[in-house]
Amino acid sequence: MTLKLRKYEDAGVKEYWVVDPDHQIVIVYEFAKDAPPGIYPFSKAVPVGIYEGALEIDFGAIVNDLEDWLAES
Repeated sequence: MTLKLRKYEDAGVKEYWVVDPDHQIVIVYEFAKDAPPGIYPFSKAVPVGIYEGALEIDFGAIVNDLEDWLAES
């Protein structure tokens, strides 16, 4: 994960997300900002930095939708 993180940063990627479904967290690296990565639980929507927070991804809703879909299958 560290090697990929460095490669993405060196390549000019603006934002890198690591989604950990086991721990239900999302780690967000915003390379343009001189700040530690943001860590978001699935229960909180994650703002997309390249859109300056105008777009958010709600992983909790995604998981709920998947669970509902699986229950119906």
